Amino acid sequence: MRSALRPDLRMFRPLVFSRVPRGGRWRIAALSALLLVSSLCGRVRASESVESDDAAVRAVDAATVDAHWIDRFRDSVHRLSWRTARTIDGWAGEPYPQDVYEEASGRLAVGLLWDEWDGWEPKVRFRVDLPTPQVNERVNLFIGRFDRDDFVTDRREGDDVFPFRRAGGQEDETLAGFLYRRPGSGGGDFSASAGLRFKSGNLDPYVKASYQHRWKLNESAAFTVRETVFYQASEKFGLTSRAEYEQIWSDRFMVRWGGTVVVSEAHDGVRFNSQLTAIRALGRMRSITVQFEIEGDTDLEVPVQEFGVKCVYRKSVFRPWLALEILAGLSWPREYAYQARKPSWGLGIAWEMTFGSERLAAEPVTL
Repeated sequence: MRSALRPDLRMFRPLVFSRVPRGGRWRIAALSALLLVSSLCGRVRASESVESDDAAVRAVDAATVDAHWIDRFRDSVHRLSWRTARTIDGWAGEPYPQDVYEEASGRLAVGLLWDEWDGWEPKVRFRVDLPTPQVNERVNLFIGRFDRDDFVTDRREGDDVFPFRRAGGQEDETLAGFLYRRPGSGGGDFSASAGLRFKSGNLDPYVKASYQHRWKLNESAAFTVRETVFYQASEKFGLTSRAEYEQIWSDRFMVRWGGTVVVSEAHDGVRFNSQLTAIRALGRMRSITVQFEIEGDTDLEVPVQEFGVKCVYRKSVFRPWLALEILAGLSWPREYAYQARKPSWGLGIAWEMTFGSERLAAEPVTL
């Protein structure tokens, strides 16, 4: 579930204090002098530099082609996505015009995480949403790789994020299915999803339905309650309750509290987690996020499995749809009673790419 007030990095532009930034006049003067000298030297050497100029042009062209490989990769991913959507939707009837399927969107995140408790762990997560207008304009086909438990139970605020530490966490799995959304009036929204997971030939189907109601307290604050009923072959019936309070203090600072409890037939205890998150936009598509979190399970030997704090610096690099993250964190995990609760440092780095209509957000993927 995405935040109702989820901030977009492009919302946060640096304030313009003057037309020429500090030190700008000196830089302009130096640049002008450099251009003048270059022009004079160029006239003297014009007759001798034709061949070298041609070689330089060829080198620049080659560098430009190499620099655009990431654009070609992103375009290829988007093209594969919308063509897949058109093919699948065509099974139900005559396909719509191409621009309808070009609404396909998604995100890809690649990270390398380390902490004292678990050591090194590479991570790859993605999610692709494919429009299927022949089926229903409110129905999307999706495929993604993420924590199956988080996704099916809706116990965390985002299904495409990966934490650097998770006591008792599961391996990521690939899931595919259909998602139906029906926005309601007065702040209420209904959604339903059904799909399969793919792991070692075990499909493990699931189905879930969620109702979310958001109360707008004022122009900068909102309170949200979300109830999710789910069924999965391995988990049986279950219920997830989540509450969130969000407050935007300025156009560059946001605070959110969120808490979740999960119960199911296959689990005797109550799983719970709570986060307090502060997001500060720094301008020029940069942000810094600090999050305090506690997580546990009342059925385990140690009910509070972990608590800690994480700090993430996030910046758009090279392209407005590509972000780099650097993570540092400190947690206190404990899985068994005989273990001492000791601090565990964590570090990480991650890249996120979006395509289609998906936009980079200020929230990091490594929380």
